Amino acid sequence: MKKVFTILLSLFLLLGAAFPAFALSESNFGTLKNFQNGTEIKRILSTSELTIAQKNVRDFALSKVDSTYARGYCLGFVSHCFDNLPGYKWVSAPCAKCAQNKWLISTESDYSKIPIGACIYFDGNNKMSETCSEGHKCGHVGIYVGDGYMVHLTLGVGKKQKIDDVISSWGNIEYAGWGWHGGYDLLQYGISESYGQIYEITASDFLAIRSKGDLNATEVGRIMPGETTVVTDYTTCSRGWKWGYTNYNGISGWICLQTWAKYVGEYYNTSVDVANGIYQIVSALNGEKSALDISGQSTENKANVHLWTRHNGNSQKFSIEKIGDYYRITNINSGKVLDVDGAGNKNGTNVFQYDSQGSNNQQWIFEDAGDGYYYIKSLVGAYLDISDGKSEDGTNVQVWEGNQTFSQKFKLVPTYEVPVEKNYTLYYDSNGGIEGPSPKTVKEGNYVSISGIKPTKKGYVFVGWADSQSAKTADYSAADVIMLDDDKIIYAVWQETDAPSTIVLKIDSTQAIVCGKIKYNDVPPILVNSRTMLPARFVAENLGAEVEWNEAAECVIISNDDTVIEIYIDSDTAYVNGEAHYLDSPAFLYNSRTYTPVRFICESLGANVEWDDNQGKVTIIKY
Repeated sequence: MKKVFTILLSLFLLLGAAFPAFALSESNFGTLKNFQNGTEIKRILSTSELTIAQKNVRDFALSKVDSTYARGYCLGFVSHCFDNLPGYKWVSAPCAKCAQNKWLISTESDYSKIPIGACIYFDGNNKMSETCSEGHKCGHVGIYVGDGYMVHLTLGVGKKQKIDDVISSWGNIEYAGWGWHGGYDLLQYGISESYGQIYEITASDFLAIRSKGDLNATEVGRIMPGETTVVTDYTTCSRGWKWGYTNYNGISGWICLQTWAKYVGEYYNTSVDVANGIYQIVSALNGEKSALDISGQSTENKANVHLWTRHNGNSQKFSIEKIGDYYRITNINSGKVLDVDGAGNKNGTNVFQYDSQGSNNQQWIFEDAGDGYYYIKSLVGAYLDISDGKSEDGTNVQVWEGNQTFSQKFKLVPTYEVPVEKNYTLYYDSNGGIEGPSPKTVKEGNYVSISGIKPTKKGYVFVGWADSQSAKTADYSAADVIMLDDDKIIYAVWQETDAPSTIVLKIDSTQAIVCGKIKYNDVPPILVNSRTMLPARFVAENLGAEVEWNEAAECVIISNDDTVIEIYIDSDTAYVNGEAHYLDSPAFLYNSRTYTPVRFICESLGANVEWDDNQGKVTIIKY
């Protein structure tokens, strides 16, 4: 360590006033790996600096504060903050909790230790009713911008708030920790704006300094183990590499940095050997149920390569044969090889089959991805990749820069190891009723649609189907789809015919329970002046009334057989059958929607309204 600091001091004397002075300590060191045998290279950063990626994400998030944001809910906002970063590939998850399960890095509760631009994840507590398609309480996520503040999306508006204030004001979330969206580590990308980056090579390899940003350019010097250099400038060459410009011991030149700066140093061949043979190339996505396949079992040049459910046909069998230092991958059915269209290395370049020509775009290497998986890399410099991380039959196969996701992990399975197909059955239990649907059997992992046949039960109304025999509300309705990975029984849910009509709403939730059945409104109810406000149509129509909008008068008209309600925008006077009534919370327009006072409408239509302050819940009952 003493040697490192001595050399570092010498470098700063050499560079003069080109860089401001800053203090270094052990906490400033981040470990990186180079391409050869995991050799460590250290990048030394001042605690005061941000990478360009951190700055971009933070600044984009801050630009959305107090503005209406139309891209969707919290997770879509976070993903959009990462959209324009080099190397970022759009990733998604059903909800913020699912994203947390994938990408949480730390549960650190000292906010000062959270990196700028990191995602702040929250768990939903027992007060949160929203669940995602995977059954998780949805939670919440935002972008950390420093000093204990985060920017997040709420009700379609960007807000900058202290993390603790978000927790206390929402009441239905708890802090979980921080991570990087999509695993995209902002600390590992970008030259810092204020100081450049300083690299120390720590093992037996060396860092070559070249006369220009080209791997074949003349080597003009070397940085040896234990020595450091300051990168003062950088550029990107056509192959997708970054080159850092350095002045080292009087030698000026370029050193090679990979795009994300996860790797530093010379370009090394990282391939591992695989045995020649005939394999299925099985994707890590979808539980290894899908493999690379030639579209339509074609034998023509440029026939597309896509993902398809595994079968034993020759369109999914590939001969992998080592030719010199590289591998040729040949489809058994067509005799043609995997080929990258036009030898392109841009993200999204297509992969098809073509006659073998021995060119770089038909040569591949295999890199160890752990757990029996491989990354398959073309000599054009990009990796075999499943488009958008999808696993449906027909999903396109392309090349993309390395990102270490499941979209780029493959297992080589000898063709005799195709798994045995299993079938599972969905059973309907009428739960005391009669004439329910017949069972439905599908293949393992396939989806089944809920039957539209309704059972009957004297004195009761059928509400829907549920996982629990004692359920009072439905989990599934006709045409809903569920995936079977085992046999499953669902039970009919009943409501007595003389039971009152009930509507249950929760503040800030689009989910409602109407007569025991889950329904969704397109916007959630909100509190204004301690009054619950919601577009009138959802509540009024579920109470049997009709709703009209008079554009010229800016008036909502709600009517049933014996009642007509007129509510005017921004007016504290409403009319019921022509009689004036005072409103302490007038109707207003927000995001092109008319928000009206829920209690006033319900009581005017003859319903009772109950408010549960602890749960933020409104219960509407009409006998």
